Amino acid sequence: MALVLGYVHIAAVVAAALAVGGLGWILALSTLNSLYQLTLPQWVKARGMSFYLIVFQGGNAVGSAVLGITAERVGLSPTLLVAAAGLALGPLAGLRYRFQPIPPQDLLPAGDWPAPHLAEGDPPAGPVMVSVEYWPADGLEDDLLTELEDARFSRRRTGASAWRVWQDAADPSRIIEQFVVASWAEHLRQHDRVTGRDQERLNQIRALTDPSHPTTVTHWVTPQRGRPAGSSGPPGGITG
Repeated sequence: MALVLGYVHIAAVVAAALAVGGLGWILALSTLNSLYQLTLPQWVKARGMSFYLIVFQGGNAVGSAVLGITAERVGLSPTLLVAAAGLALGPLAGLRYRFQPIPPQDLLPAGDWPAPHLAEGDPPAGPVMVSVEYWPADGLEDDLLTELEDARFSRRRTGASAWRVWQDAADPSRIIEQFVVASWAEHLRQHDRVTGRDQERLNQIRALTDPSHPTTVTHWVTPQRGRPAGSSGPPGGITG
């Protein structure tokens, strides 16, 4: 259709091309929307659709601006020729660079994470910082750091707004993972978003730790006067 618009000057032919192109556009939209609705797990469907719509609509806006500026500089016909080439090469690139398939069972919620300990009283207001203290087994410090770097995507995907890993300057065998969540309620939802794939990654991290030094999870909240003191999370597991 882009080639017809750029190089054909017969109104009837251009009108027919626009009709066919519009039909293809509607089919593509309905197909993509249906595939996303059917593919995404129920617990993350709304978030996945929001990302899809942002990328889709944002791509339309940016692409329109780029094509408009290009057409103003080099002309309409060359711009539409480039657009046609991109439309033709896009599916070919998709055949060459395929998305990595993920088994559906890996996207199911792990479902067995314990609720974090909270001192008596109402849930705290403000953000929550979670720190996880690891003691790697002898000689596995670098391996643990590598696994933690990979795990940061899981933390962020499930709700963390900031993530960092720290290593004790005096004792390199002590490693702290730290991430921040917007609120206590959001952190509870973060537990529900952990998938089987995430749990497998955390199990790999746990396998690199020293059994004689249990992993400790601590939840830090905004100071509130008059609130009873709490305690760290239970040692031995990796939750957060």
